[in-house]
Amino acid sequence: MRETRRCCCLSARVLRAAGWILLLINLFGLFGCSAWAAGQPSPVEVSNDWVIVHFPGDVNVPVDIQRAFLECLTDSIEYVEGFFGSCLPKPVKYVFTGSKRFFPVPRASPPHHIIDELGPPMTLEEARRRCITTATHELVHLHSYGVWGDHSFASMSEGFAQLVEILRSQLPPHDTAAALHAMGRLPSLRTLLTTGLSLSESERVVLLYSCTPSFLGFIYEKFGHDTLIRIYNNVPPYTASASTAKLFSLIEECTATSLEELELKWRQALRATEVSERFIAAIELWDELGHAGLFRLRLLSDHLGVEIDPAFQEELQSVVADIDRYGRGEPVSREELSRRIRRLCEWAEEIRRAMSAPRCMRPSWFMPGLGR
Repeated sequence: MRETRRCCCLSARVLRAAGWILLLINLFGLFGCSAWAAGQPSPVEVSNDWVIVHFPGDVNVPVDIQRAFLECLTDSIEYVEGFFGSCLPKPVKYVFTGSKRFFPVPRASPPHHIIDELGPPMTLEEARRRCITTATHELVHLHSYGVWGDHSFASMSEGFAQLVEILRSQLPPHDTAAALHAMGRLPSLRTLLTTGLSLSESERVVLLYSCTPSFLGFIYEKFGHDTLIRIYNNVPPYTASASTAKLFSLIEECTATSLEELELKWRQALRATEVSERFIAAIELWDELGHAGLFRLRLLSDHLGVEIDPAFQEELQSVVADIDRYGRGEPVSREELSRRIRRLCEWAEEIRRAMSAPRCMRPSWFMPGLGR
């Protein structure tokens, strides 16, 4: 129990393996909500003054893991509140649900809930890791909702959530942005700050979840924590008149530096960040996988209530793991990975066509539970 805690309002690689795909899907499900299905066993609840955690009643999560998750989640709340200097609404409710959807996700549902479709952790290490990464990210979304409301810049929303997760995880914040800069693919700062849904899936992922937190991390490193928090506390609503100009002016005012000079200094810092050729090649492989249109596939699956071919999901997970292994320097063939990714893209298109066909014309391999 944490009755004696004081409320703080009184005072690797960044994107690797499945994280890239899960972050992409998470972007579009940020404020969704799930409910316990009728007829499901009652959830198991553990709580303290700050947190209520619901574990699925039909999953046997050991008591020591339940307690460890509760404790670590409380620590994550303390970390987020300490970072921003203001409190989250309490108690925070963290709900584990099972999901048969294509790539289940965790997501914030303001003002109090985090819905985690990934299922509960089953080891102490997994419980700790989930709290430090996933829970921290979603707690920032809950906090920013209380500060900004439900209309904010995607760049600021995901940038701050990802940066705080990176800092809590003690990961390097600039690797991917530095690699994109070296590849000549880093967009202008003004474009980055106003990134919206008009870009392709793979572009949105890398900009919102790598480049924006890198820029915010640069401000944190060069201008200090107070400057970063001043920006955070005054981000204008996205729907406000001339909101883009207001965001630019806010950053310039808080740093006493023009956007042009900020961009120049940020790019200089990125040039000084060493990135391997292998890491750059791994990013290119992620770009190739982005052509599979996984977000569109999930939307169609959810809309029609049809399970994605399990064999496709298995191969996708295998490819994701092998891209990660390749990026870490393990003996994985890039040519073979590219071949498998091209096949996955073709396969995804086959599944989309099958989903769009009348039910009576769907191929047998498409039906739920039947392999390809």
